[in-house]
Amino acid sequence: MPSRIHGLRPLNALKYGAAAKPVRVTLDGTCDDEVVLAVHNFGNAIPSEALQKIFDPFVRGRVQDLASYPSGAKIARGLYVARAILTAHSGTISATSSAENGTRFEIRLPRHRAAFV
Repeated sequence: MPSRIHGLRPLNALKYGAAAKPVRVTLDGTCDDEVVLAVHNFGNAIPSEALQKIFDPFVRGRVQDLASYPSGAKIARGLYVARAILTAHSGTISATSSAENGTRFEIRLPRHRAAFV
């Protein structure tokens, strides 16, 4: 996986996560057809209106207008590029976020690249 998939940086999870809660980075290779890499933290949830747009091209939202997220934080920079790289490798990236369950970014990559036809 290219090192440019910086949209899923564990350091961002540390920066925006709750100080007293752990950041979990997991790699699940138990499935025969894919590998799943996830980064999960707790802290302020990404607002649903922002979560719907974070993978859009050229989104560099200043979220100080979104009351529940840290003032001045930039979201989505690099996530569009990360999605494009993963798509080129037949993979996906997704995000979920709520106050109750925290924020989770997940990458799914196939174990075997599909044959070109």
